[in-house]
Amino acid sequence: MRKNRPSRTAPKVAAAILYLAGNPRYAPLLPPGLAEATERLLTAAGALKPKHLERMGKPWYQWLTRTLEAKTSPGHLLYLGLRKRFVQDEVETALAEGATQVLMLGAGMDTLCLRLAPEHPDVTFLEVDHPASHGAKREAVERLGAERPNLRFLAADLEGGGLAEALATLPGWRSDARTIVVAEGLLIFLSPEAVDRLFATVGAAGPGSRFAFSYGVWDEEGRIKLGPVTRVLQGAALKAMGEGLRWGVREGELAADLEARGFRPVGPPERTDLRARYLLPAGLDGPLGGIETVALAEPVPPVG
Repeated sequence: MRKNRPSRTAPKVAAAILYLAGNPRYAPLLPPGLAEATERLLTAAGALKPKHLERMGKPWYQWLTRTLEAKTSPGHLLYLGLRKRFVQDEVETALAEGATQVLMLGAGMDTLCLRLAPEHPDVTFLEVDHPASHGAKREAVERLGAERPNLRFLAADLEGGGLAEALATLPGWRSDARTIVVAEGLLIFLSPEAVDRLFATVGAAGPGSRFAFSYGVWDEEGRIKLGPVTRVLQGAALKAMGEGLRWGVREGELAADLEARGFRPVGPPERTDLRARYLLPAGLDGPLGGIETVALAEPVPPVG
């Protein structure tokens, strides 16, 4: 992300959700209310115009989107939708198991906290984002009249550090509370040093806290794994927007990377396998691609 400019990838991800919602095959896989809330937020933010909505509802637009995706990044849009489903399921599971705080890092135009805050008035929801994106999101929420006493926003440069200090001085935020932290589509854009700081901040959260995040997978040459055409198109586009790919984990080494940070995976591998968890039970299959994959981790409790 370039300084003083909202992320350009955030509204694009949100627009992908609206595309999936218009596909009868995949719409049932999305979290309830996601598409409607996304449409309202993007419209309030000025990122979505009536002409855009009309266009997305046309059969030719759906066909064109499917065709372009198949030639550049097969299954990428579906991955984005299932990633939203995974994050919401894990947040709701954490709340059911006793978490009292939800911390969403790099929230962008995501609507999870907006949708869940009214349902959980005793839970504190906090969105942290770059000052430019933070401002655009807050203005849109105010236009919608969607402010909630338990939904808060914090402007912070997650690359530059200072998150732990900002949380420590934030009124009402408890460093000892059980917290579910979300970093969706974020870590891949941060430097390794910034990722280290975020893991340290999550590791200092209260007992029973969890970290749901997405990450890029390095190939044998030390590059984020992308398809041959995808690498050229997506890599060039992201760099042009000032959002180059910077952090990832070598294939098959996530558990070791987490262990080195004092974390461990939560649940069996199927829990973070989006195909096994969502597609196959729905009787669906097909390409499920993306430049990231998802993970769920928790700090390892101290011995003794």
